[in-house]
Amino acid sequence: MSLVNAAENETVVAAAPQPAMSHTITYTSGARIDKVKLINARGGTGTRTCELLAADGQTVAKLPNGITFDQDCSLSGTFEAASDKPSKYAFQVRVRDQGGGVASVPVAMVINPPLDAKVDTASLTSGGNIAQPIYPFRISGGTGNTQIVFVNPQGEPIKAPSGMEFSPDGSISGKVPATSAALDPMQALISDQGGGRVMVPMVWRINPPLAMEVRNVELTAGGRLDAPMQIVKVTGGSGAIRANLYESDGKTPAVLPEGMQFNEINGTLEGRIPGVVSEKKCVIKAVDQGGGGIERPFIFKVNPQLQVELIPVKAGA
Repeated sequence: MSLVNAAENETVVAAAPQPAMSHTITYTSGARIDKVKLINARGGTGTRTCELLAADGQTVAKLPNGITFDQDCSLSGTFEAASDKPSKYAFQVRVRDQGGGVASVPVAMVINPPLDAKVDTASLTSGGNIAQPIYPFRISGGTGNTQIVFVNPQGEPIKAPSGMEFSPDGSISGKVPATSAALDPMQALISDQGGGRVMVPMVWRINPPLAMEVRNVELTAGGRLDAPMQIVKVTGGSGAIRANLYESDGKTPAVLPEGMQFNEINGTLEGRIPGVVSEKKCVIKAVDQGGGGIERPFIFKVNPQLQVELIPVKAGA
């Protein structure tokens, strides 16, 4: 389109409208921001100024409580607590320059509920090794993709005890210390992508190491077990304990004679005693939920069948 300037008889070509690209920003209630730019402007003439309008591009925008908008296209302030559901806003950011240039872009804003975190007691076994990472956090609200840093009460990062590992997502793995002395003052600083931050105290329980008694078994071929036979007794440790039966190499799951089963939960031997004489050397390994582990040898032996015979008695004896 062209316009004719009657006074100077010059033809001015009007710039084509700029395509509007949607832009969404997400924050967490309670987050504090300072001079966060909504857009970057380039080109034009001289100084630029910004204004924030409602989605219709006509009326002045109403910002979330606690937030202000500056003419440099930035937001500042603290997002007040929202409800248990995200609050959504739609705006237009309009930029003007000293040469008469005007450009605008739609902006959507989502304010999520406050970041909240609960911490379960981290129940670990003294001297154990956490092979399957433990995650004691229950996180709600916020903007997702949380990061967790373990800190002291002053908010300063704390290193994990020797051999123990802390992951950025808050998972705990590795070697368990003998006591909780190095863990007790620890807190978790949890933050998300929307600026939410919350600090919660960690609760540690270091339980005694696992101890295990194993009863070697001798049975009679063709006999009968009237009730499950307790062969493993485990004490100490943390949470549920499971005992597993392996071949003598300690790696391959053990195969018992046909008809016999080992109950990993109860630590009992059950089933029908085979009729074949045999002897089997195994390893029993017990593990718990807190990184505890222990192993002991176990011998399973089937002796010959019980037999009886009559003793001949001489007449008159």
